[in-house]
Amino acid sequence: MGRVIAVANQKGGVGKTTTAINLASSFAAAEVNTLLVDCDPQSNATSGLGLVKDPGRINTYHLLMGAASLEQAVQPTEIEQLWIVPAHKNMIGANLELVDAERREFRLRDALAALRDRYQFIVLDCPPALDLLTLNALVAADTVLIPMQAEYFALEGISELMDTARLSRGTYGWRRRPATADRRCCTILGRRARRVTSGWPRRSLRTICRCRSKPRQRRRRWTRRLDKLICVYIFKLTYINVNKVK
Repeated sequence: MGRVIAVANQKGGVGKTTTAINLASSFAAAEVNTLLVDCDPQSNATSGLGLVKDPGRINTYHLLMGAASLEQAVQPTEIEQLWIVPAHKNMIGANLELVDAERREFRLRDALAALRDRYQFIVLDCPPALDLLTLNALVAADTVLIPMQAEYFALEGISELMDTARLSRGTYGWRRRPATADRRCCTILGRRARRVTSGWPRRSLRTICRCRSKPRQRRRRWTRRLDKLICVYIFKLTYINVNKVK
């Protein structure tokens, strides 16, 4: 059975989508069958993997509303062992339409159960809000990865997210793995980064994404121009450089 990882934080601009698409593409690059589910109405993960935003295509909204199966919603990507369930802005209406629906918190978990054995990892890209979309992702997840910046407001919102995670675990039967749950990844390096690691020493990942390094900024700029995943761009660039040496 595949492992479901929810990349969540109600604070916007902390690198959730960037973490989700590159984590999923890295799994696939390691020859592991991986599914990325875009749960954000902004659908940045969808466009980040090269898919055009199409309102007529089956997306996560149809899964939550029970209008389509997971197998119908899965789309292939440029990477051989990476698939995606795209999103669309019409997912905003799901928060209103699911208010009176039965098992509204379990919609995503029930949808993923059908093909969960097919993928070793399922990565959920959550929206920057504590709404029904995020709650569905938390209930469906085995592990929560929390990208965050070492800033005051980002740290302040962690307690609210953890309260929601505890609620989903206790009330809705969140199948959490204690040894790996609630991991925090610091996505911007700064003097306040020590607050993250010192506040949660056992639950903070050692890897820190250094967003201020010039080589990384240069790669990000070129990946935007080429509309490529950064891991795909680096792989192709390395392949070209190796051939030139030969």
